[in-house]
Amino acid sequence: MRDIKFRVWDKTQKNYLNEERSKSVLIETNGLVFETFYYNGEMDIEKTNNYLIEQYTGLKDKNGVEIYEGDIVKCYDLLHKNHFIGIVGFDSASFMINDDDVVKYYRWMDYEVEVVGNIHNA
Repeated sequence: MRDIKFRVWDKTQKNYLNEERSKSVLIETNGLVFETFYYNGEMDIEKTNNYLIEQYTGLKDKNGVEIYEGDIVKCYDLLHKNHFIGIVGFDSASFMINDDDVVKYYRWMDYEVEVVGNIHNA
């Protein structure tokens, strides 16, 4: 069974949330995102659009780096012996690599993949 993990991009702070930060977010099954905060010693939640949720694909690149939605990856096509750069996304109930908003690659086993960045730091 694969790990179900997410990373959270803070649109206002322009960085990913991490364990050292005091902010937390809740994701409902319908996709709504809520920020948790403390006010007068009590926890409260508030609906927000300040975060972008990116899911872990369950795969790692050739260097052992976890691959998430929004990652920019360099791919080597093992069948055709060529390279291309693409962005990891989710489409038709599957993670895929999109190289130019036209061509989508779903057969990950045909590629040697390396994470080279993400859409936020491109």
